[in-house]
Amino acid sequence: MANSPYNSIDEIICDYLDKKNQHTAVQRGNDYWAASGLGKCKRLQYLSRKSTGISNSVPYKWKNNAEDGHASHTWRQLAIEKMGAMTAWEDEIIIEDLHYCGHFDLLVMLSDGLTLCDIKNQNSKAFRARNRLPDKITPEHKRQLGSYYVFLRKKYPNIKNARMYYINRDTGERDEIIVIFTDEYLQEIIDELKLLNNYWAKDILPPKETSSFCKYVCKFYDTCNKLGDVQNRLPKISPTTNKKLPAVPVMQIQV
Repeated sequence: MANSPYNSIDEIICDYLDKKNQHTAVQRGNDYWAASGLGKCKRLQYLSRKSTGISNSVPYKWKNNAEDGHASHTWRQLAIEKMGAMTAWEDEIIIEDLHYCGHFDLLVMLSDGLTLCDIKNQNSKAFRARNRLPDKITPEHKRQLGSYYVFLRKKYPNIKNARMYYINRDTGERDEIIVIFTDEYLQEIIDELKLLNNYWAKDILPPKETSSFCKYVCKFYDTCNKLGDVQNRLPKISPTTNKKLPAVPVMQIQV
């Protein structure tokens, strides 16, 4: 077997993540608003859609974390299917007139009827912080779940309720929360998509929405700061790539 061009295990994994994410981005293109972005800053959603397929600047630690979270979802989905309660899972929802795209986690048959469920993995800090919220669910997660709910009812009109299933990946604790959506809230989701489409159609950058978390969670933090509060046509976003270097140092020990 010929020698590999890779110098470390981590370099192989990072290269795999780059190729997988690039393939997914090219497949999806930038025709849709992602369900996972709803409820977040509209400028973030706009920049994310503009850069789909050309940007590869997401830190490797986030990519690794996303894959670990997906693996956590998979074994639970398989368990539910094996126990005979699964109706559908990991199906794509596309609403062309609103340019919306999402992938729901689970449709499960329970004693009270058909239930839509979204699974979220959190570390202990996020798990505890979320539990201090009034309804125990983050606004962005509620928005994402609500979008699945409003659109899936067209295909599955017998859906009885929606649930968030939170997992503390540090301790194994779980929270299962039934979410009741009002008609007014579901209409807000439709209105948000219409507003985003209006910005997109006019090629206008949405206004800056500043929060204390921008610097820590937004991959467009520097770009957004440079653009400032001005609403105008967005300059072309240049492609960026990660360097072909190990994401973590390789240690050598002698025993």
